[in-house]
Amino acid sequence: MPPTPLSIDPPLDRALDAQRYLEAHGLYTAVPHIHSSDLSLSADPFKYYLTRRLNLAHFLSWSAALSHGSWFHARAEHYDRDASEVHRLMSTALTARLDELRGLCTSRQVPSDKMHDLLLREERAAHAAWAYFEAVTSLRSHPSPSLACGILPYLDRPNFQTLATEVSLSYTDHANFPKCPLVCRIDRLVYNHKTNRIWILDWKTCTSSTHDRLQTCTIENQTRHYLYILYYLIQEGVIQDRYHLPSSAKCGGMMHIAIQKPTIKFGQRDRPYHYISEGKRSGISGEIHFRNNRWEVTFSLIGVRKPPKSKNLFHTNESLATEYLHSYTNKKPTKVFHGEPSRHLFLKRCLEWYKGEGDYLDEAPLREAQPTFNVSITPITELDEDAEGEYLDNTARVYSLATAKPFPMNFPRVGSGMTSHHSSLSPYAPFYVCPVRDWPEIILREGFIQRSREEEDAATDKEDSPQ
Repeated sequence: MPPTPLSIDPPLDRALDAQRYLEAHGLYTAVPHIHSSDLSLSADPFKYYLTRRLNLAHFLSWSAALSHGSWFHARAEHYDRDASEVHRLMSTALTARLDELRGLCTSRQVPSDKMHDLLLREERAAHAAWAYFEAVTSLRSHPSPSLACGILPYLDRPNFQTLATEVSLSYTDHANFPKCPLVCRIDRLVYNHKTNRIWILDWKTCTSSTHDRLQTCTIENQTRHYLYILYYLIQEGVIQDRYHLPSSAKCGGMMHIAIQKPTIKFGQRDRPYHYISEGKRSGISGEIHFRNNRWEVTFSLIGVRKPPKSKNLFHTNESLATEYLHSYTNKKPTKVFHGEPSRHLFLKRCLEWYKGEGDYLDEAPLREAQPTFNVSITPITELDEDAEGEYLDNTARVYSLATAKPFPMNFPRVGSGMTSHHSSLSPYAPFYVCPVRDWPEIILREGFIQRSREEEDAATDKEDSPQ
């Protein structure tokens, strides 16, 4: 919450007067670090000013507890841990995030019903990502021989040593950018003992073809930003000293792992269920319940008929159980849901979606043609001769915005910045059209906070330790 403002007249311009007015309301600007995502912001200088110089973010869009940025990355960070440890780490992270949300909602006097909805949505998002990560990483089918055993066995290489996960790297000595460190947050940093090279592992999620998603990785600014920071730090021996590696270690490159997100949603269809089948014409009805890790079929009497006597009442395969009941009742069994959605049942449904089975048989041809996980490797030696020059030119554009005098007038507004990805108005839209004198009131009314990404980077550096 900004401090009580000093007595100051509304600004007469969008230059120095505006800066002083904002500072009187506790809204100070910063010279930020340079992240790879800043390049896309540079297309809308005013959005860059709001989010990176003023550090404005909606209070629900920022999280100290979920510093990974997404629940998928939170789960992927622990891909090499055993199940009990994963459960402990994910449960701890979820509890921290829900506590954080409760505190934010309480401080902002969010109505209890809306807070309940927000907490439920967050909890389901965590369990959904947790489930589909475990579903896709359990797959053991891929047209590429190197991936046919699955993604996790592919990553479990005897020559690979994990140096750190979710680690922030910072390069502060680039002559072109003396005022701004170049910073990246890496999913996983690994060292190949056999080749004496250091690699970045980066997880990607997509909603369409994983093959298509990976085609652009080589020229994406994120790839170049991450690789050149790593390269510069290795050249100066920083990484070798930090992780006790041979001084001769070199930069290997970047490995991108693309995972296709299921189009299905975690919700009411993922509650516990049983089957019922009332064969009024056959005179036989029955139910199927899941007990003791198997499906149990029971029959009951309709009219004067007696239920069938059979030894095949227990099945490990759900489809065989429903077919068996159907064969006696002549009525297709229907699901009866009860209770609350379960992550384990959503995982089961995700597996069916990924494999094109069960309710998703129509997806089977597409699954064979387009694998739902894929890997691309970008050795730094294969970046073309223009790559570093293009990267430095792009970074220079960001640097000019990062170091410009922090007057609103120095950051031109772009109309497209007022809309979000879905063409609805962006939460930042009022700042584009309202005078600076109204900004403090907009910040309070719309639930904005000032958060420093630079403080997050520093906190990550303190938390990191070699594995």
